[in-house]
Amino acid sequence: MIRSILLIIVSIICISLTGQISDNTNRKDQSNVYNQSFIRYLKYLKNENINIPDTIYIEDDYKLTDSLMTRIGNTRLLVIKLSEVEKLVNKRKSITLYRLFPLEYKNHEFYISFVPFGVTHNPNEDGLFYSNSGSFWVIFDFYNGVFRFKKIDNNGI
Repeated sequence: MIRSILLIIVSIICISLTGQISDNTNRKDQSNVYNQSFIRYLKYLKNENINIPDTIYIEDDYKLTDSLMTRIGNTRLLVIKLSEVEKLVNKRKSITLYRLFPLEYKNHEFYISFVPFGVTHNPNEDGLFYSNSGSFWVIFDFYNGVFRFKKIDNNGI
């Protein structure tokens, strides 16, 4: 019995010493990997000479969007509920709405993907028309408890 308890304690200690932990997704600062993704995305737009928007509208997903910063440089990050999208499209004629996806791990890399949807009124029916030209993957590695940016993949159609 004592031997079993000792084995469990040693196993827990070994796992805690060798495991990597990141608890930065709840922080509302630049250390948050979702905020890092948008920071890198805005730098990517600038480097590609693509117009940087004044406001990025992000579809509300309480698990992912509750800790996003509200501003990066001159760009405002505005999380909106799906029920508010139609009101905003009525006011502005169209918007680009970003859908953020959870952090994933693949091929020894971590990545966050998001899809910018162009949202307009559907000309043939009531409701909204969502279109996209692909997605973006912001890719990181994880070393010593820190996500380190590697690259952005533009997965355009």
